[in-house]
Amino acid sequence: MADFINGTLYPLYVDTTTSVTAAGNTVEVPGDFQLIACLTDNGFDGSTDQIDTSSKCSGVFKDSVAGQIGWTMSGTGNAVSITVGDDRVSHDQLFTLWKNQTIAWWAIFDSAADSVRFGVGYISAFSEANPNNAAKTFNITIQGKGEIFNTPAV
Repeated sequence: MADFINGTLYPLYVDTTTSVTAAGNTVEVPGDFQLIACLTDNGFDGSTDQIDTSSKCSGVFKDSVAGQIGWTMSGTGNAVSITVGDDRVSHDQLFTLWKNQTIAWWAIFDSAADSVRFGVGYISAFSEANPNNAAKTFNITIQGKGEIFNTPAV
């Protein structure tokens, strides 16, 4: 029987210190990555474009080949006030990264860094909700630029 993997152990991190031109195999995990504060959910999505190669020779069924690979990461959380000495990244800091179109390293990994997804990207979507009598929340989508890596460099 397979062991259950607890998703709580795999939060989202950002590293705005390491050069985005650094080779993926030289990026240290956890290194300078900072935890995104108070996430309630986060994830990774990969996609492959399909190049339609259908022709009159294909008959009634379409044909295609794999094209370019793309990826995104996402996060949803509760907005909190960050105090001095707290190294977590707040929703306000994420807003600034989005507004400034900051390109940075993003990662999802556990504390042992034995299961990692990381790559360079930018926040392509940012939203906040302020419901009545409930926690203020935020949502971000990170658009990947280039290769996604899946092993720690150290």
